[in-house]
Amino acid sequence: MQKIVIVRHGERLDNVDPLFYKKNNQKHLKLNPPLTQEGILMAEQTGESLVEQLKETPIKAIYCSPYLRCLQTAKPLSELTGLPIKIENGLLEWGLDPWTGPNDFQFLSGKELDTEIERRYKWKTNNNSEKARLIFDDDYEMCFKKVYYNEDYPKLYRRMRAFWDAFQDKEINKSQVLQEKGAIVLVSHYGSAECLYENMKGKPEESVYSGIQDIPYCGVAVFQRESENTKWKKVHKFKKLWNLD
Repeated sequence: MQKIVIVRHGERLDNVDPLFYKKNNQKHLKLNPPLTQEGILMAEQTGESLVEQLKETPIKAIYCSPYLRCLQTAKPLSELTGLPIKIENGLLEWGLDPWTGPNDFQFLSGKELDTEIERRYKWKTNNNSEKARLIFDDDYEMCFKKVYYNEDYPKLYRRMRAFWDAFQDKEINKSQVLQEKGAIVLVSHYGSAECLYENMKGKPEESVYSGIQDIPYCGVAVFQRESENTKWKKVHKFKKLWNLD
């Protein structure tokens, strides 16, 4: 049994405090907002739930959008499994406008991400900073390196189709990351996760735009197949595995 797990990031700070970047010298994060403290708790609970639910098909790899909020979401799962995070531009956010483009928006380097996440993230079971460091897979070569701007929803859908085809060929069929039994986790964004989900279902592009799901923060969708010669089938649509009540 093989599984693909798609995860949306946790609650983002700018949706709660739109002017957060004006406080505490955070202007460099205006276009790359982190998670709220509640978002971090969502990510922690989601990671714990996934590890528990996937005991029979253990997680073999974690792929993640380079945005800070996604990396913070992937961090607990990386810590719990001991797996490095593979940064993948194919999982990027959609709809980037010129004002978020190359001249204004800069992705943080690996070292900067380490520092930024470490500063914000208080690992609840271990305060050892060496233990809690974010780990990247520096040897991983992205399926998609290009960053797309002015991307509307149809373009996003086609991008996620191209990503899924390239990802299957490179990471699933050729590298055999999944082996005979295992799961892969993909951490992404609302629109990108939705389009990947619909592509994996085989839904045609022209029928997808009227039925976008309401995906919760840290929403999780799962697909599975019996073997490499069988088709991927939906186990469940996006749902939350956390409870902050």
